[in-house]
Amino acid sequence: MLRCLGRRPSPLERRVLLEFHESQRVTLQHDPAACRAILGLDAGAADDDLVERATWVLVARVILNLDEFFTRE
Repeated sequence: MLRCLGRRPSPLERRVLLEFHESQRVTLQHDPAACRAILGLDAGAADDDLVERATWVLVARVILNLDEFFTRE
């Protein structure tokens, strides 16, 4: 968050993002096709860390879609 928003996350924001990360990781564990879609990979792509990489993409999307990312004061 520091690079995106110019500040560190509050304890609440940190907890919410970590909970989101964990919930998405659990959801994606059994869906490699969804992981490939999130990562923009074809069906033949290697399975190395698909779940972890896809999970972090989703967390990054959350941060990058914050109003604060678009409107800095």
